[in-house]
Amino acid sequence: MRKGLKLLPLCVRCDQRLVIPPSSMIKVLFVCPDNSLLSPAAKAMLTHIGGNEFVVESAGISTQPMHTVLAQVLLKFGITINDAQQQTIEVFKEPETAKSFHYIIPLTQTVAEHDFSAFRYAAKNVKFQFDDFLNHTGNTVAESTVQEFCTALELCIEDFVVDVLDKRLK
Repeated sequence: MRKGLKLLPLCVRCDQRLVIPPSSMIKVLFVCPDNSLLSPAAKAMLTHIGGNEFVVESAGISTQPMHTVLAQVLLKFGITINDAQQQTIEVFKEPETAKSFHYIIPLTQTVAEHDFSAFRYAAKNVKFQFDDFLNHTGNTVAESTVQEFCTALELCIEDFVVDVLDKRLK
């Protein structure tokens, strides 16, 4: 193996081993309305499932305090949230930062309608729609709702990882 390359696990769909230069990590930004539940959970889940192949950020159109039950539910998936930094999408709109993302993934229809023109180099065809999980107010969302969301999110993230890694083989 050439120096500076890392050997990845076998691709689950084709059983081929992938070799990707370290500079080719896939950069993903998840965006939700307030960076309090959906995008922090998506960031934690992709970081956990995708391992070292992804650089993942989360942001909101605005910010609210993180839902307290989120960390408890993610622990059931074997995931801990290390850096729950609250930030808006404006942080990532600097031209050099914006063009470094491979994927911008809005997590609700309302967010998908936001102006993402600063991210014109990123793939725009990936949308996870979790509007149904936003029927709560304030920071008091039921644990069962977060559990249901995280279960659905896990399936979306697993499919996303397989699809992205499959594209690298072609």
